Amino acid sequence: MGLWKNSKEPKQPKPPRMPKTNGTVEIVIDVVLFLIGIVLIVWPVDAAIIMTRVIGSIMVLLSIVEIIVFIRSKTKDPFEYAGLVISILFAGMGIWLIVNPDWLVQFFNIMFGIMIGLYGLFGIISAIGFARKAGGLWWIGLIMSIIAVALAVLIFMNPFATPKLLMIIIGVTLIVAAVTGIYNRLRIRKAQKIISSAFPDFVPPPIPDPSVLKDAGSDDDDK
Repeated sequence: MGLWKNSKEPKQPKPPRMPKTNGTVEIVIDVVLFLIGIVLIVWPVDAAIIMTRVIGSIMVLLSIVEIIVFIRSKTKDPFEYAGLVISILFAGMGIWLIVNPDWLVQFFNIMFGIMIGLYGLFGIISAIGFARKAGGLWWIGLIMSIIAVALAVLIFMNPFATPKLLMIIIGVTLIVAAVTGIYNRLRIRKAQKIISSAFPDFVPPPIPDPSVLKDAGSDDDDK
């Protein structure tokens, strides 16, 4: 019995849990947010109106596609009729935004406040959970994420005197959030390389076949 225990292979050490992706998609999104932030700073009022009209145009185009699909459909069930009604309403909202872009601009503080706030919270989680494993200046990303959340709360409260100033602050906040995201992604990549070099021989355990588990469970029930 003692010989059998000694012959067992030692347990393989597990590396710390890290994201499975290298964050390329997230970096691209951050770059887009950075560019939007610059546009809002340079053309605060015009950019907000243009963005609202672009959103309205996309809503109209999507609705037209859904209506064409409905018309070309040979068999129509109640769900498709309901989808048609929703598409018509969606198109109406899109046209309203194109004609009256100021209507949505006044809600930009709520929309961007929530979006940037959630983005900042995700940055805090990424910095503490993953980026800090790279060591060094990982805490810079944490501080910048906290600043982004604070700016998001400020945008949501909207204490600014003019819509132009609000758009500029939103632009600055988008830039801070984007730079924070890129910084955290790069630190996470560094942490991934450090962990990969520290655990070069680690092989994830095989995922058990669900059918085998099911058969094993049925055998236990029969007993």
